[in-house]
Amino acid sequence: MNIVMITACPSGVANSILAAGLLEQAAAKLGWNAKVECQSSVIDSTPLSTSDIEQADLVVVASDVAIDLSRFAGKKLYQGAINEVIADSVAFLNSASEKAEVLAESEAKAAASSETKKIVAITACPTGVAHTFMAAEALEEEGKRRGHQIKVETRGSVGAKNQLTDQEIADADLVIIAADIEVPLDRFNGKKMYRTKTGPALKKTAEEMDKAFVEASVLSTLGH
Repeated sequence: MNIVMITACPSGVANSILAAGLLEQAAAKLGWNAKVECQSSVIDSTPLSTSDIEQADLVVVASDVAIDLSRFAGKKLYQGAINEVIADSVAFLNSASEKAEVLAESEAKAAASSETKKIVAITACPTGVAHTFMAAEALEEEGKRRGHQIKVETRGSVGAKNQLTDQEIADADLVIIAADIEVPLDRFNGKKMYRTKTGPALKKTAEEMDKAFVEASVLSTLGH
């Protein structure tokens, strides 16, 4: 049997890589021909080719984050959590073979649209140079890696660069403010917002983005 597998976790580090290795070993034990795409921020993984997907009898997804499944429309697909793979990878694949269902095109599109979020962010530090730009780049890379649309405005002594438009703010599902100085927030009134500093946004980017989706609260600047 030909199968294709995807692993993904919030940080794109340990669990995703571990699960990919376990699934490859399990597929070999079962005598299945497997191709793996490990969505990771620390290793280069070759994405599945169109031909890999076309030839696959089964698509297996082990993921703790939402991923775009639209390319698998019409294929038999099974999705489970990474900890299930770590517990017993052979049992996970056997279960996938038994329980996989054809992914309808409408479901694939709905999943893709619900998983892709629009994020706007501001990074700012007193000088508006190193930390501001590095944090902005880190947030942009992490957002894009997860399949989201993201735009980051940088602010500091050199003024505001890559400025957010009113339309971009209106369309945003989430606002992230990573700032070591006060920045005006009135234009984000009524938006879901998460506030942090440039340090965590730069050094713990994946963790901060996870927290942003969970902990963001609606901003009200009325009366301030």
